[in-house]
Amino acid sequence: MEDQVVIKHGARWLQKYYKKRRRQTDPAHPKEITTRKFRRAIAQAQEASDSADRQQRRKSLEMDESAQIQRQLIIGERNRLLYHQQVDLDLAAILQAEFTRFFTTHPALTVDQLVRYILDNVTYQYFARPTTLDLTDQTTVVDYLMNIARTELGRKQATFADTKEENDFYRIVVLKAIDECWVEEIDGLSQLQTIVTSRSTAQRNPLYEYHKEALRSYNAMRHDLYHRITRHLLMSTIDVNKKGEKQIYFV
Repeated sequence: MEDQVVIKHGARWLQKYYKKRRRQTDPAHPKEITTRKFRRAIAQAQEASDSADRQQRRKSLEMDESAQIQRQLIIGERNRLLYHQQVDLDLAAILQAEFTRFFTTHPALTVDQLVRYILDNVTYQYFARPTTLDLTDQTTVVDYLMNIARTELGRKQATFADTKEENDFYRIVVLKAIDECWVEEIDGLSQLQTIVTSRSTAQRNPLYEYHKEALRSYNAMRHDLYHRITRHLLMSTIDVNKKGEKQIYFV
């Protein structure tokens, strides 16, 4: 009766009986419990333990469905990039989405914030100070950033010997961004399982809470992916070593 299965899942009267009698029992001469009542209670504790384990495994499998769906989507994207000769990438749409996100997350955008963003995510080769730019107008700000991005992208495109080199560069940029985001997403989903399990004490359905938060996390990852693609695309450096081979350095 001192087994953890009985302590955790057994009837309360079993523990009361054990605490009362253990002081009266000689450890050198233990007695076997043969009473049917006790045997049945211990068997029920074992059944309850097995049932709890099955429920926990089923809950883990159900929670893992969100991660499996996300994994399939990410692997599909990676395979498409790895095995297709032509990289089907709408760079303009990605840049537009990222710059729009930046604007919408800075409702009171200042010149200093804009300059800091450009230097951190678009180009080091920026020495202007757009004091006359209308920072309250989304189209104006996004177009301004797009023009800077096109200039920076044009510098890189001028270094490529052919279309294959250019495609390989885009492929490496996007794969790096996907891998970084996915590593963080998997870690986040693992921590999320622990967090939502505690919410069951607040009379919430932990499975529903997990899938809801997992979807929110996935959508946030998509935004982060565009941010990383933009940064790797524009801020990376292409260098030529002594052998004439091009190497890409990311910051």
